[in-house]
Amino acid sequence: MRILVLTLVLACLCSLVPCSAADYQPTADEWRELIRMAETAKSNYASLVKETEEQIERAKKTEPVSPIAGHPILVPDLKALEALLARAKKTESNLATLLVEMKALTEATRTREKYLHYLRPVKQATYQYPLDRSQPLFHVNSLGMSSVDYGPASEGQQGYIPPAPLPVGVPLTWQNFPRLDGSTTAQPLSTLLACRLLGLGAQWHVRRNSANMSERFLIPVCGEPPRPDPPGIVNYAPLPGLRAEMVHTGTGSAYRNLIEGRADLILVARAPSPDELALAKQRKVELTLTPVGYDAFVFLLHTKNPVNSLTVKQIQDIYTDNIINWSEVDGPLARVVAFQRERNSGSQETMESLVMKGLQMAQPLEKTVGYGMGGPYSLLPQQEHGISYTFYYYHTMQSPEGRTRLGSRNAPSLKMCAVNGVTPTPDTIRDKTYPFVTDVYAMVRTDTPKDSSAIHLRDWLLTPEGQAV
Repeated sequence: MRILVLTLVLACLCSLVPCSAADYQPTADEWRELIRMAETAKSNYASLVKETEEQIERAKKTEPVSPIAGHPILVPDLKALEALLARAKKTESNLATLLVEMKALTEATRTREKYLHYLRPVKQATYQYPLDRSQPLFHVNSLGMSSVDYGPASEGQQGYIPPAPLPVGVPLTWQNFPRLDGSTTAQPLSTLLACRLLGLGAQWHVRRNSANMSERFLIPVCGEPPRPDPPGIVNYAPLPGLRAEMVHTGTGSAYRNLIEGRADLILVARAPSPDELALAKQRKVELTLTPVGYDAFVFLLHTKNPVNSLTVKQIQDIYTDNIINWSEVDGPLARVVAFQRERNSGSQETMESLVMKGLQMAQPLEKTVGYGMGGPYSLLPQQEHGISYTFYYYHTMQSPEGRTRLGSRNAPSLKMCAVNGVTPTPDTIRDKTYPFVTDVYAMVRTDTPKDSSAIHLRDWLLTPEGQAV
């Protein structure tokens, strides 16, 4: 009897100890879901093979066209379609093989190692399908921007930043102000720079971003603007008041615009990606990176998640599918939902270079990719067991969560996770005790003339007055 009681006590104690990464075994339901996901991916690629074969036949009969007079001719991209067809056939075949192998496994042979072995290619195919599905039929290169109208604002309105005295010796005016672009997180900085150098006030406003989430951004406050309109600033309303926005198209687009000559200076929170360096090399353009400030790369958890801190190694293991349950990091017995951002976004490239440091990230499912800076804020609040990432400045000042801390009645649904026990704060970012501190760069093309407005602006950013901004 004593032996039986002791055995039961030990069993209860063991159940209270979080299992390690090596101990956790996927359940039968998780295996069934993986097989279902593989079957769906195989069916999708079978359909894509058929659709692509039909597209190739149509493309061979399509004459080059110009949709609008003066626009480039659109040419069917047969090579891209043929490459897509070969890739789709190979993926369909690989998935068929995986399904045969998975269905042949018995309960005894369904190990954690085998689960991860099959999970990774199935996730890769599931993630890749919508990207392949949207393969363009034509060569096309366009730069699109949208605009909205903003009402007038008074100087007493919350979030108003008054004008400051113009700096001495900086030859920048409305007429020669450089064309600026950059990361979403640097949009307020571009606006404030323009306001400081042109004698304007600024006003925080709220708009809906690409994820249909509220996002704070900064715009200049001016009356009737001088003519001609300042390059890089788009005027919207004919009446005095709030009437202009510094347009930032996002990190990846900003790099392309700088390389292609559509921007004179960009403000970004990461160095160029391999894709952007390849484009620069193709265009025979060199880039000059100048660090002008700091930001931090932070990880977000749902406020209901009891986990408050992760190590660098644990974060890397989560995003390589080596940790798949929160119980492996002293959290609840629940599957980790690891959200990512889209390729070439500032967040995704920073994640890969600063955090993963060469480790291959597990491919996300389409439903776990947050597009745009607002992506994590539309996905993570609905998923108590999720994790995602963003930049400190965006989270605290621009995001819906930042607005919550600045006076909204809504309780925050997300929290920043400490890393190696260090919480991101202005002090831990400044002294770099927080592990993931990033440089903010002012970047120009190396061939930019030394007396240009872009160089004057960049150099002023490095002065004590510019650093104060």
